[in-house]
Amino acid sequence: MEPVASGKKPLSPAKKKWIILAAVAAALVLFALWYTRPIPFQELIPGAELPPCQRIRVYADYSPNGRPRENESYEAEFAPGDPAYGQLRALFEEQSYSRSLWNLLPRPPVRYHYPNGTEQFQWWVILDYDADVTLPDGTIGGGSLLDFNNFYGTLDVDVAGGERWQANTRAMDQWLGEVMEVIRTHATLKE
Repeated sequence: MEPVASGKKPLSPAKKKWIILAAVAAALVLFALWYTRPIPFQELIPGAELPPCQRIRVYADYSPNGRPRENESYEAEFAPGDPAYGQLRALFEEQSYSRSLWNLLPRPPVRYHYPNGTEQFQWWVILDYDADVTLPDGTIGGGSLLDFNNFYGTLDVDVAGGERWQANTRAMDQWLGEVMEVIRTHATLKE
């Protein structure tokens, strides 16, 4: 018996290449959408149920006019019962964090140029946990499990002392400023 022709022409090599390129492009887009999906605060440490932190430590620099020699430096530690503790905890826990695609590239050395005449600030917020937290690898952790470092508009999230990634948030500039305002309002200005 002879095979029956289906009437379809075989794909040319050029069409096969375009189909393969389209499939690869679609896979890359799907990966980018998955990688940059918003991650709620409670899922920053996958599989861990985070209790409320017992302490929030902050370190910050603020320059109202963008001149580094005129920085105001702040340092503080807030505990439950302190108004700043509740405000900062709410700002961090009610936020979702999206990984930046820049994480997939090697990081260059960090440098920053202050544009004169504009408000500039950086802060480092550390959430300390005294209660035991079961980490994804099965170990029990505590202490500084989550660090958030805003370096003049670039946010890094350090999860359980291991994974560090650049992140984005909803209305990021506004959110970064709200965190800085709580710090400036409640933290001690260092001399």
